[in-house]
Amino acid sequence: MAPRKSRLVLLGVLGGTTLTSLAGLGLSTLIKSPQQVAAESAPPSRSVLTSEVVLRQLSRTIALRGTTTAKASVTVQASAPEGTKAVVTKLPVRAGSRVRAGTVVVEISGRPVIVLHGRFPAYRDVHTGDSGPDVLELQHALGELGLPPGADSGVFNAGTARALKALYSRLGYRPPRESVPVTPTGSPAISPGRGQMKMSFPASEVVYIPDASATVDDLQGRVGKEVKGTVMSLASGGLNVRSLLSPENRRLVSIGQLVLISSDQSGTTRSGHISAIGPYTSGTQGSPQSTPDPGSDPAAANPSEGSDSSGHPLIVKPGKTLPADWIGQDLKLTITTASTSGKVLAVPVSAVYGSADSTTKVIKLLPNGKQQRVEIRTGASADGMVEVIAEGNALRPGDRVVVGR
Repeated sequence: MAPRKSRLVLLGVLGGTTLTSLAGLGLSTLIKSPQQVAAESAPPSRSVLTSEVVLRQLSRTIALRGTTTAKASVTVQASAPEGTKAVVTKLPVRAGSRVRAGTVVVEISGRPVIVLHGRFPAYRDVHTGDSGPDVLELQHALGELGLPPGADSGVFNAGTARALKALYSRLGYRPPRESVPVTPTGSPAISPGRGQMKMSFPASEVVYIPDASATVDDLQGRVGKEVKGTVMSLASGGLNVRSLLSPENRRLVSIGQLVLISSDQSGTTRSGHISAIGPYTSGTQGSPQSTPDPGSDPAAANPSEGSDSSGHPLIVKPGKTLPADWIGQDLKLTITTASTSGKVLAVPVSAVYGSADSTTKVIKLLPNGKQQRVEIRTGASADGMVEVIAEGNALRPGDRVVVGR
């Protein structure tokens, strides 16, 4: 019995020791030293915001918004003989189509509207025997299409009639003719009250454009629909971009400066140059106008119709022809007014500060986390960045400088 009693006593001692150890461990997690309490209750260490030192060219730019417009816009008007309706019977073009002189852009009530190259619009119907500048313009236009009317005399003669007839035949239409009353002369070949057929060219069947081609802009006509007034407009003479320049920026730009033209819709960018800058306008009727700038284009003096914005009207001429679907788009214009000659070390402006000893410095963050104050000189600045010059290799591309805490 004695050995068994001894084992029970030993087990009891071991169990008590274990319980005491567990209790001590639990209390140790609850009891903290004053130093530990202070460390846990202290605020976290302050972090710093840094930015990388970069090597780049700095450019100061002006950003504007502009609208693409044509140098010339010609409207095609619907017209039909009295007592009939003007119905679109054929429409061989669509918005954005490029049309050339000598082609048909629309057919109204079975008759064509032909595009020809000329400087001013047709203002009357012309007939055999008529003369004037409009006849001379017609003769020039026919000659450009390889249909020479003979001598460009400005008189609608037999040669003009033959060339015009050939144009209609080429396009698949019957040439327009009309009966003109003739006074009897006693000749048996002409009976009283009868007339003879003379070649004519109705103003309703031609539209003149100032260039050899044009772009269909505002298309309103639809096949099978009656149309009154404008059927479409043709943008000719190339596309320009118009904008307004503030008086503050006017002194920073000049004619001939490079401009980047960007379309938000297509995500593409084209280049151009400033071709004209107009005088300041307040955009309100009756407001005073300043004297036009030297070398400015009078066309730039007219801001968009109905515009209530103030500034100097600006015209940008693209280096290459802009896409037709850019007409009327709101475009971004970027003009570089100044830039460094090459790449320079640059940091954010917020990294630079003036110290008490009247020097300019930045704080460089070292790999070990320590901070080093570096004396610098500043140069050009643009878009929130500033050029920095430091002695030796105190600053290099890729270094990090403090911009905030």
